[in-house]
Amino acid sequence: MERIVLCERKHDDAVLDLGEYAFRYKLSESERNIRKERMNHEHIIGIFEEDVLASKLHLLPQYLFLGGKSVPFGGIAGVATWPEFRRKGHVRQLMNRSLEEMRSRHMPLSMLHPFDIDFYRRFGWELTQYAYTVYVKPSDIPSFKVSGNVSRVKYDEKKQVLHGIYNRHAKRYGLMIDRNDYWWRYRVLSEDDIILLTYNENGEEDGFLLANLSRDQLTIEEWYYDSKEASQRLLTWIRNHDSMVGKVKMVLAPDDPILFYLHNPRVKEDRHAYFMSRIVDVESFFTQYPFQNLAGVTVQLVVTDDAAEWNNGSWFLSVQNEEISITNESKEADIHVKGDIQSLTALWLNAQRVEDLLFFERIQIEGDLKQLKSLIVKETPALLDFF
Repeated sequence: MERIVLCERKHDDAVLDLGEYAFRYKLSESERNIRKERMNHEHIIGIFEEDVLASKLHLLPQYLFLGGKSVPFGGIAGVATWPEFRRKGHVRQLMNRSLEEMRSRHMPLSMLHPFDIDFYRRFGWELTQYAYTVYVKPSDIPSFKVSGNVSRVKYDEKKQVLHGIYNRHAKRYGLMIDRNDYWWRYRVLSEDDIILLTYNENGEEDGFLLANLSRDQLTIEEWYYDSKEASQRLLTWIRNHDSMVGKVKMVLAPDDPILFYLHNPRVKEDRHAYFMSRIVDVESFFTQYPFQNLAGVTVQLVVTDDAAEWNNGSWFLSVQNEEISITNESKEADIHVKGDIQSLTALWLNAQRVEDLLFFERIQIEGDLKQLKSLIVKETPALLDFF
């Protein structure tokens, strides 16, 4: 007998055993305990055959920044099935159940890291974020003379400062995670990470980086700077590893201009598809959407969603006198937009240009295109986290 349920704490070891097998790693006893603590912050959906856990999916409740506003979302991770239970439609059941769970828990958006982009497009997710990595040599970095200093710190000592710097920079993009203390401890930082704070000449913190040093490479996992001098202090610290490593890997935000200011900007760059997103609930999403123009306008959205039937049909979105409302009751509209949930997700999260979606016939629009564009968030989607 097959049943799909939310897992309980008594299932933790079965969940971890399946994860170890599916993703080919082995956890120590202490690592298992850490994972169990992490799982207290997750909703785990399992499919059981009799009393055996056959498949599972982790739903991570969290918040992200959209238009500078913190919006709830559900992260999908750890989808796995034992080989003896594969090809029974379990993943489809898990994905469909996750949509129902997110809707009932008031998560209007979802994100996931795909093993196959086309596979998850079938369930309504669409590519929204790219990862940007560059590889430089310490000698590529100029020598700077700058006041102030840098210092290694512990997270607990400076967490409020780190949160503040991160939040300022994260809000400049779309879909960056609004990290809470749990997320920092269990999803961002690892035991070997170096946290380096930079201070201006007045002793004020104005940037930081997270780094990891291996035998032959220094990895900058993320970095943020409030001023030219802050960037130069951090770069100087990186450059000072010239006697230790020959290569520096830097994970950058999409529009970080720092390469231009190196001795040798001709470095290896990598851009690859990273995360996918999805509008889970059209009504809830637009009720919370941070419209960029609150002038009076009504938009008709004609939505096709094969996986979440509650989104299907015509929706009338009105922005009047700074009040936002959405209904499926027919009314006069100024702009008409038609598309599937994947394309509409890309449109309203600013993951694709409106003109490109039109050119490739992913959406249809009638009405004032300029007015529609004025409603959409302007921030570029980005993500430096992983789950």
